[in-house]
Amino acid sequence: MHPLHILSPLPRITPEGELYDGYALRQAAFCKSKCAERPCKCFSCDSSTDSIAFHTCPFGFSVAAAAIGDAVFRINGVLETATNSSAPEFKKQHKHRKVKSDEVRNWVTACRKAIPCFNAQVDARATDQISAFHEIKSLIGTLLVTSEAWVSEQDGQSFDEKFENSPEPLKTIHHSCRTLESLLQMTDIIANPEAATFGKPHPTSIHGMFYMIKRIFDSKAERRKISIELVGRTYRRPSIYKSFFIIPLVLIDNAIKHSGRSSTIKINLTEWRDDAIVVRITSYGEVVPEDQRTIIFERGARGRNARIRGSGLGLYVAQLVAHANHTSVSYRALRSACADSQGEVGMNEFSFEIKNLSAK
Repeated sequence: MHPLHILSPLPRITPEGELYDGYALRQAAFCKSKCAERPCKCFSCDSSTDSIAFHTCPFGFSVAAAAIGDAVFRINGVLETATNSSAPEFKKQHKHRKVKSDEVRNWVTACRKAIPCFNAQVDARATDQISAFHEIKSLIGTLLVTSEAWVSEQDGQSFDEKFENSPEPLKTIHHSCRTLESLLQMTDIIANPEAATFGKPHPTSIHGMFYMIKRIFDSKAERRKISIELVGRTYRRPSIYKSFFIIPLVLIDNAIKHSGRSSTIKINLTEWRDDAIVVRITSYGEVVPEDQRTIIFERGARGRNARIRGSGLGLYVAQLVAHANHTSVSYRALRSACADSQGEVGMNEFSFEIKNLSAK
């Protein structure tokens, strides 16, 4: 929400037609209940000047439009005593909604002075927080490198074998650092999608990646009596960006959240002859309604039947990372049947294909 929505003492309307109450005067009952056209949202002013444009809507209320910073604000549902052209009877009926033009001008002038100061303080605080954020990321990165070095000292031919032979405390440290690193990288990608391609693609064991994530989520799944099965084995090590770890992290976490109790989540890995690796994650639970399947990867998308808290950013970020790695996450409901009031339940499948980025 724009900060001026909080500071405004008067009712206002956005360019999209959304109504907001002021802290001193609420929206007119007529505007909220009877006016479906919202012609006041079309009134504007020349943002290149400091002037305020006053209009009268077809129903008799005044609208004052002014540019404040990078936004045009429209005060609506009031009676401007100097320029309003509505009928005297209308003015008498709504006399308690009179707002003088000077009052509007004074508020707009005060906001125009306050906005630069407000932005400067926000920028300064954001800079401090980003600095602290990078310190945390650096520390986690150091711990992750150290844990990987300790794992490499264990017995085994591959990193997967060495990891399996590592002491449980070391496995826990490595799991935690890897997860925290990916979660912090998610915040980078939300702010800047290009962050998904930071660093260089490097050869990665896909089976090892999913095995590690399975171990991370095993305890969370067990609390809901859900089992996670890793089916299939891959031997190729395609070169992919480090951010790719976010995709299975999000998909498996979502599967646990939305699966029915005592069900099974299957992670199926298949190598194809054209050097591609296909990953399918299936789980049993409420399926995505058909009319929402095209929007679940959009930023902030939340299903109308969502009962679990969330930001609607997980699948959005996972798809950004997939596109950065020249692939795409797809969803389909494999089997569904009408259940109770909670909606359709059946098999959900999220899938994607991994190819070697060095061949791109």
